[in-house]
Amino acid sequence: MASPKWTEVLLNIASQKCCSGVPLVGNLRTRLLALHVLEAVLPACESGVEDDQMAQVVERLFSLLSDCMWESPIAQAKHAIQIKEKEQEIKLQKQGESEDEDENLPIQEVSFDPEKAQCCIVENGQILTHGSGGKGYGLASTGVTSGCYQWK
Repeated sequence: MASPKWTEVLLNIASQKCCSGVPLVGNLRTRLLALHVLEAVLPACESGVEDDQMAQVVERLFSLLSDCMWESPIAQAKHAIQIKEKEQEIKLQKQGESEDEDENLPIQEVSFDPEKAQCCIVENGQILTHGSGGKGYGLASTGVTSGCYQWK
């Protein structure tokens, strides 16, 4: 069981990754079981096992530890984000198909009070433009609840 072929198989189960960095064996229990079998088998190795083979196993285990701590969480997070983005694209496509009739909403007339604008400039009473600070607000004469508005 501690032959080079078996240890290689067990190490591959525990550590192989696809090109995106996500582990090929996604089940954590399976990967941990492979490491547990290695833990039981390696101390019982024959004395004839070469030191070179043991050094390679130790090097791969430390490399696996490094990957699990630093690379795998990032790769798994990126993979999860990609899946969520695909799901959102599908939802947006479905919403776009069902809301085609809602595109022609009337544009409401809105006016802003120049005295109640903070870090913003009111142009012609209807255009509220942010100042250089980046954060500002203005009070409109009517509530902005529906319709089309162009924000600058």
